Amino acid sequence: MNLWNLPPFSVAILFFCIDFLAMLFVRVVFEKKLYFRRWWTFRYGDSIFLPMYGFFAANILHGIALQITFWWSIAIIFLGVITMFETEFLHVEDKFYKFKQEFLPSQFYHDVIFVVMFYIVGSSLPVIISLHPQNWSFVGVIVAFAGYLLMVIKDYTTKKAIRKSHRKRRR
Repeated sequence: MNLWNLPPFSVAILFFCIDFLAMLFVRVVFEKKLYFRRWWTFRYGDSIFLPMYGFFAANILHGIALQITFWWSIAIIFLGVITMFETEFLHVEDKFYKFKQEFLPSQFYHDVIFVVMFYIVGSSLPVIISLHPQNWSFVGVIVAFAGYLLMVIKDYTTKKAIRKSHRKRRR
């Protein structure tokens, strides 16, 4: 089954559910608490921009058979795993997380789904850019991807301020 052959709204809902709602579900059911932390990437990137990307990407890629080679898939997955480990390492190194927090069920789910979503976006975005359709869906993909990147930049350029406010709330 090709993900991109689903109706665009279904793809958006799927992205929202597996990346945002499922994370909240894991936190409530397995950790017995609901928290959002101060990550803009989670609050806005995973809840708004990633589903928006899925919607517009499905509009463009519907009916197109993506031909992705085995080694390109391995490279994208490997890059996703490296990116995931690097960000988690930075969180522990900057003392935003304690090392034991890396073993929470929600963090484990996050790590797995991060690589999956990294693969989905990383395998579809080059195809969308190469097709460069002259329609609003292309603009939507670019806006959604740029919005997500802006959330990542916001998170990683204001880490110290975030960490400071996080420490104040713990007292």
